[in-house]
Amino acid sequence: MIKLDSFKRCFHGTTDFNARNILRGIDISKGRYSTDFGKGFYLTSSYDQALDWANKMRRGSIAIKPKPALVVIELNIDYLNEIMLDSQGEVFTHPNEEWARFVYNCRQKGYNNSMIHDYDFVAGPLADGLIDKEMFKLNKGKITNSQFIENIKPRGRMKDQISFHKTRVLECIITKEVIEYEYSV
Repeated sequence: MIKLDSFKRCFHGTTDFNARNILRGIDISKGRYSTDFGKGFYLTSSYDQALDWANKMRRGSIAIKPKPALVVIELNIDYLNEIMLDSQGEVFTHPNEEWARFVYNCRQKGYNNSMIHDYDFVAGPLADGLIDKEMFKLNKGKITNSQFIENIKPRGRMKDQISFHKTRVLECIITKEVIEYEYSV
């Protein structure tokens, strides 16, 4: 079960170059639209999940000899809870039908560079990395909604995510630091 408290200390997997830029300031507009919760800045409570993402980012980087890096961020959970009270945050505790529909719609709208929600932040399970293939099968009627949900549930080291969509939510960040790694397979 995912709780907002689990994001007190979280991680962003990236390259060393991007990590240094993040220390200077987070630019939410640099996020991609077609993601689980829409365009934003994403974190996870899982060190391993972030490290996997950092290695993936390093392989896809055009920079010369980039290193995988983690940005370690401490969040003020009380501030996020205040945003929740204003109905400007959403937390999906389980990979259920509501979560799957939200992820599907965010990704579907994202293909057109648009958002389906106006939340400051969203937290919940991370959809399986093969979601685009599963969306295609669902759209073609080759799988049911139940099969879609089962097929996109987090697996292995994948766990959770929190995404920031509005700059005001960045005020919940207490500290940031960078850890650089040698590339690992």
